Amino acid sequence: MKNKFLLIISVLINFLFSACGDDLIERNLEKQKVETLFPSSNYASSSLTISFMWEEVKGATEYSLQVVKPNFTNIQQFVLDTNLTGKKFTHSFQPGSNYQWRIKAKNGSSETEYVVSSFIIDSTSSLSNQVVQLISPVNNFYSNDSSQTFIWSEMALANDYHFEILNSLGSIVYKQPATSNVKANYTFISEGTYKWRVQAQSNNGSISNFAVSNLVLDFSAPDVSEPLSPEFNAAVNSPALLTWSKSTDGYKDSLIIASDSSFNMIVEKVLITNNSYSFKGISGSNYFWMLKTIDKAGNFSESYSHVNKFMIN
Repeated sequence: MKNKFLLIISVLINFLFSACGDDLIERNLEKQKVETLFPSSNYASSSLTISFMWEEVKGATEYSLQVVKPNFTNIQQFVLDTNLTGKKFTHSFQPGSNYQWRIKAKNGSSETEYVVSSFIIDSTSSLSNQVVQLISPVNNFYSNDSSQTFIWSEMALANDYHFEILNSLGSIVYKQPATSNVKANYTFISEGTYKWRVQAQSNNGSISNFAVSNLVLDFSAPDVSEPLSPEFNAAVNSPALLTWSKSTDGYKDSLIIASDSSFNMIVEKVLITNNSYSFKGISGSNYFWMLKTIDKAGNFSESYSHVNKFMIN
């Protein structure tokens, strides 16, 4: 009996490790290497803004990015030292300098070696053909909040910034006086599609190109999606495939399944972006389900869909 119990435990452990090995055991990164994409070694840039890019390292949870002037063997200035979770980072640098950057991948138990590369920012005293890096809101952001905070990166050589908001017709609805701040606030009075843009200006009068980003404000509740199948009171096999007609302005649907018509005994509640769901129910049981719809801006439908009912054979 004891041997049989040990065998069962051994089989269960092997199954768990084979099915979920990457989830249970953190990958060792020591023999891996970050593949950098940009900037390449000794890259010379006429732009003050550099977008660092690299390939994802499997098993990494974050990346350590450092930039110094002029190099790591003779550090005169530590320009940048940050930990990131993505595969891209953008920063603005002073012109006329040599820089060196390095990056490594990390997780909770191991890390790669640093990969080192150099780049040059060409000497220039003009902001012409430069572009401010916009941070937040991200491009094509949807929101139901009328009060918005706009943030952009500080640009080398810039003395002040010009911030503007335009409506869908291209007309300026707000223009902030020149400011040295890298943040602006504005409260919208109506929903719609807007553009916000920022331009930098230096002491010598040179100006950058406008950096432009889109913002969609939506204060209206979406129509609710409606159940399609199974038909009302239909008996179906498990798993039951639930489908519904998706609302034209819906982005996600909150699907609620209960074992009673009053929805006091909820069995499952999931958020779904498509228009179907596979449900494993108990044989001989009745189930009731309905939907509430959410749009891209985060608005909820004003009501739930009609309630549908089915039984599992």
